[in-house]
Amino acid sequence: MNSYGDRSAEYGSEIRQRRWDVFISHAREDSVIANLLADALTGRGRSVWMAKKLRPKDSLQTVEQALRSSGVVIILLSPASLSSQFLRYEVAAALQALPKGNVIPIAVGEVDLQSLPLWLSDRQWLHLRDEQQVEKLVSRLLPRIEAALGESDQSPGRARILGEMPARVPLVGVREHIQQLQSRPVGLTWLIGEPGAGKTSLAREYAFQARHKMRFICWLPAMRFDAEGMCTELLKLNSAVFDKAGHGLIVVDELDSLRGNKQKVIEKISELARNHRVVVTTRQATDGRLLRNHEQDVITIGLLSRSAVSEYLDLLTDDWTPDAREKLKTLAQYLPGSPVMLRLAMSASRLSSFPQLGGNSASVESTIGELLRVLTESLSKRARRRLYVLSFCSDLLTLIQSQENWTAPEDEDLFVDLLQWGICVHRGGGTFFSNDLIVDFLRKTAPREALEEAVTYVAARLPDPGEVEAQEILGSVIALSDFSDFPLKGRSATALLDLLIWQASVWRAVGEPRRAENASSRVSSLAGEVADPTLQIRAWNLQSALAFDRGRVAEACAIERRTAAFSSRALGSDHPMSVASEANLASSLRALGELAEATSLMRRVVKKSRTLLPPGHPDRVAALTNLAICLRESDSLEEAMELLDEASSQTSNASSRLHLDQIRAALLTSMGRLGEAAELLHESVMQAGRAESAGRSDLLTTQANLAMVYARLGRLDEALSLQAEVLERFEFLHGPEHPGTLSARNNYGMLLMESGKREMALQFLVRVAGERERVLGRDHPDTLGSRILVARGLKETGNREGALSSYRSLLSDVIRVFGPTSIQAFSMRIELADQLDRLGNMRAAQLAYEELLADMIDALPVDHPLVQRVQSRVTG
Repeated sequence: MNSYGDRSAEYGSEIRQRRWDVFISHAREDSVIANLLADALTGRGRSVWMAKKLRPKDSLQTVEQALRSSGVVIILLSPASLSSQFLRYEVAAALQALPKGNVIPIAVGEVDLQSLPLWLSDRQWLHLRDEQQVEKLVSRLLPRIEAALGESDQSPGRARILGEMPARVPLVGVREHIQQLQSRPVGLTWLIGEPGAGKTSLAREYAFQARHKMRFICWLPAMRFDAEGMCTELLKLNSAVFDKAGHGLIVVDELDSLRGNKQKVIEKISELARNHRVVVTTRQATDGRLLRNHEQDVITIGLLSRSAVSEYLDLLTDDWTPDAREKLKTLAQYLPGSPVMLRLAMSASRLSSFPQLGGNSASVESTIGELLRVLTESLSKRARRRLYVLSFCSDLLTLIQSQENWTAPEDEDLFVDLLQWGICVHRGGGTFFSNDLIVDFLRKTAPREALEEAVTYVAARLPDPGEVEAQEILGSVIALSDFSDFPLKGRSATALLDLLIWQASVWRAVGEPRRAENASSRVSSLAGEVADPTLQIRAWNLQSALAFDRGRVAEACAIERRTAAFSSRALGSDHPMSVASEANLASSLRALGELAEATSLMRRVVKKSRTLLPPGHPDRVAALTNLAICLRESDSLEEAMELLDEASSQTSNASSRLHLDQIRAALLTSMGRLGEAAELLHESVMQAGRAESAGRSDLLTTQANLAMVYARLGRLDEALSLQAEVLERFEFLHGPEHPGTLSARNNYGMLLMESGKREMALQFLVRVAGERERVLGRDHPDTLGSRILVARGLKETGNREGALSSYRSLLSDVIRVFGPTSIQAFSMRIELADQLDRLGNMRAAQLAYEELLADMIDALPVDHPLVQRVQSRVTG
């Protein structure tokens, strides 16, 4: 069977010669650092285009031509560029012209990454803090550029070359075509396009990429032969490769230039295509009519001319009546010269309702609308309803067609029709609607119930927010929920709330708290309208988690108290959601320093979990783990270790075991068994590195913990080296302002201080404290922790007055955040009194200790370690 057009790329795509390796998009304010980056890349052999190459007479089109002729686009992000209209234009052009991996964002200096547009959320970041880091960044950048340009492997390959191939020209815009060509090991593919469209260059690039898989590559330029001479060459080739193992690639270039009768030539080509891969380039679609009853593909390059459209339709309607063919050609004059669009017209013209097609087709939009009306009316009512639902999930078609839990019973037959008609296409290993106009028409004509059904359908199939797949489909889910920005009722309203909670959870999982809070605000407004207590509880849990992430621990604790009480009333105290609400409350209480209440509550949660949940249930494992953490902080180390043993025996999940190993190492450290802790963490890192299921952030956190244990063992050089590696990987994976990156910087500053590099460490810690305050907020516990390290750094470097001032400033913030009777507030008051003592202000220090002791005795047990410590100061 023939499959003309089935593998055609999206209409309007074009193959372009790559004139520049790298295009640098930047604001004028960042010209100095952009020039340094360009010079460094040029010095490494890369051709670079940037705005300084513009001449006064050049237009914006010159910029676009340079961008579309570049293999990689680097976008320098800074406060100036993020507000630039030209940068937005260049970003849009880059995303349209290049694959995702060929657009590389680099943060320059200090930039607020939390407020960046959606397209940047799933990119791997690089960070260029200052001009001195350019060379180091370029060393990390070059492998990504090589991979993006397809230059990682320049070896000659194993294929024997027969004939003289044209020079290989670096190309842009060929990825989809190459994937289509690579999708079958043998068989015939026609490359059809206008002169200069890039057919020969595409075939040459495919030959280069196939050099390792093919036994031979034979290049036959048809313009050098007449038909008889070409037949002789093909016969010789067939004799030479007959009965030999392995496939070869045969390229017949510019078949339209062949002199004489092509019939026998194409028959010989078809014989070779049974056992080898054959690619024929031509501008004449009618050449394919000479071959009958053999499977063949047609890839068109760019749009076809009017004459080529006529030839193409002649080819595909060879057995039609003249009247039917003429009517189709008349209709096709309003369509782009795209085989997919022409196949859409052909499909409609085969239906009985085609003769009644309206006479309103005077534009692309109206013509597509008329064709789709004919095609959709031929579907069953159920299939048509499903098609409307799919139009609202347009970016999820690949997932829907390929994963069983996403596929509906009617999808298999429906997709056969959609692909055959040209409404959908296979492209680059995925399934897509072939044209945005098709999606627009379907959405406009869909009943409201189809949107509600789409929301419900997607909400029931969402992956865990922490999985990579969640980040990949986040944009599609956001688009769907944005369509639903009007009141929904019943099940669809509940599903929409599910979508919004999931979105916020994904943003939270990837370290984007501001975006998560924006989604959460819509959750809050909708949750009150839904009479489902479980969704109300989930909405409150989201609010409390986000408040906790932003350092508003007291606020999170208040929300969780309300949630736990509501859940117990609405669902019963033994409902899993009620137990989970109590566990959340216990975690916030521990963070507030209310360790006794947190431990008591977690004991209750563990008791219920053991009764209500089976061994190995994630919530049961989490309850055991969290109680162990509480017990470690209250020095009940042996009991904590027993709980960790129980939790470890119930899970085989790689990420969970990695987390448990980190807590076990912390326990071993508290017991003074540092060697065992280091050995455990090292083994965990090795195992996690081999396990694909282990999250990269979890692995880096484990390495960071190992670095801190090395430091306590006195292995400071190893600790600093390992922590530097962790910091670099965090920046690469998550960007410069991800909370994990900031924690890695904080730890690196601590290690610098411990290694005796006090001045350097202090400067580093001051910068980290500023970054955390700007990104996380002044009251976030992590920010307060960094400010405490700065105060201690001032003390270590001999600036005691500065340290005293810092402690006083910190005390008021700690009291506001955690409360006057919190462990944090008492600890800060001890630091302040100690600093007064060091400054020789004995009387002020003594008064501070006495007041502190009185307050602590009212709030803490008399045998609490902090009470004992202050009492020794007062009596000593």
